[in-house]
Amino acid sequence: MTQFKIIFISLILSISFLFANSQELVVTNDLGAWLSAGFEKKIHKKLNLEFNQQVRLFKNFTKIDDIITNITFSYRIDDNFSLAAGGRYTYNLDYFDNLQHDFRYNLDFAYRYRFSSAFRFEYRLRFQNEYVNSFANSEFDKLQEAKFRNRLKLEYLHSQAHKLYLSAEIYKTYKIFRLPYFSKTIFFIGDKISFGKQSLDISLGFQRDLNKTRPSNFGVLVLKYNLKL
Repeated sequence: MTQFKIIFISLILSISFLFANSQELVVTNDLGAWLSAGFEKKIHKKLNLEFNQQVRLFKNFTKIDDIITNITFSYRIDDNFSLAAGGRYTYNLDYFDNLQHDFRYNLDFAYRYRFSSAFRFEYRLRFQNEYVNSFANSEFDKLQEAKFRNRLKLEYLHSQAHKLYLSAEIYKTYKIFRLPYFSKTIFFIGDKISFGKQSLDISLGFQRDLNKTRPSNFGVLVLKYNLKL
């Protein structure tokens, strides 16, 4: 546990130093935070409902980027396989204070395998389809993007209270008038801390654009509070 804390703190300091010393007029490096609170409720023996409200900050934690409302239904087939379907509304502000209303739905397939008493592996394939700037007056400004997201996650079940994890995910984007391309990667290291019916997921992430001349890098601190009803 001590070694994990040292690594976690070192990553935070290293990424903070890197981004603090590499800001440009064209913003290619930034720091932010994703803060969310929500609940989950078992509807049936294998069917769960999850709801959360999220605020995302950028510009070195100083400005609101997104306000997100998310709802998900998940179904566990057995100990290894699960399915999920979700919907999301995003109140989206960019660097120039332009406002968009985005809607998204996603379909998930996940495989989980526990290969020892302490370690668990998970693979998740997500298809998501997003309608960007849905309330725009011009049809030209309305966009639609589909993505396939492949995520690998390794969990260390340190105790009932602590689940440490590492994850890596890559996005493949499909847009009209453009061939499919890998658009983004994102990595997380974190700890899900459980206390009774409540949990707090704390992680540090690093996101990088792909297939761009000047790819942007984004370091993010993630805090997720969840309550089981």
